[in-house]
Order: sequence, then C-alpha cells, then structure tokens
Amino acid sequence: MIRDGAGVLALSVGQAEARGFKPHKECDPANAPAEPGATPGGAARPPAPKPRPLPVYVWVNARDRYYHRADCRKLGATRAKILLDANSVKEYWPCTVCRPPIRKRKD
Repeated sequence: MIRDGAGVLALSVGQAEARGFKPHKECDPANAPAEPGATPGGAARPPAPKPRPLPVYVWVNARDRYYHRADCRKLGATRAKILLDANSVKEYWPCTVCRPPIRKRKD
C-alpha cells in the first residue's frame, strides 16, 4: 500500500515497481528470513536460554514431620528454613493446613 495526497493506494509489487517504488528494507521479500528464528542475513539465531527457576524455601520444625509456609499456624517457634528439593525434604510431608508447594519427585 502506498499513501499519497488523495488517500491510500493498494498496488501489487509489479505495479509499485513500475511506478518507481521500492519495498521498505524490512518489508522486502528478498530479505525475509528463510526459517522462523533466522535473521535477514541468513544466519540462524541461537535459541534463547531457558530462565532458571527461582529457589523455593519451606519451613520445618525439628519435632514435626511436615514442612510449612513461613506464616503457617501449625509451625512451632523452633523453625528452620530449608530449600524445597527432593533431597532436603525427603523425610517431611507437606502441611495440610498451609498447603506449601509440593516437592518434585526425583526420577
């Protein structure tokens, strides 16, 4: 499409070239990427790195067999903050009151 003083003209590529118009650099089909993710120069972009998940911490009581959220009413005064992963909480179960995040099983 070409904008002139009277309005907008819809032209085919051949009609536009016959009138002396050239495609915009980013709109030129000759510069189109060969495949999704490729740059106009032909070199493929490396895949974006996956974001690392943030560590999740839970709270445990030494005399309890459950792990909790920090604000759980069942969590006692003697509490310890631990990382929620398969190795550090394998002897604990999630609290049924505060419903903390569930640990992933180690496969």
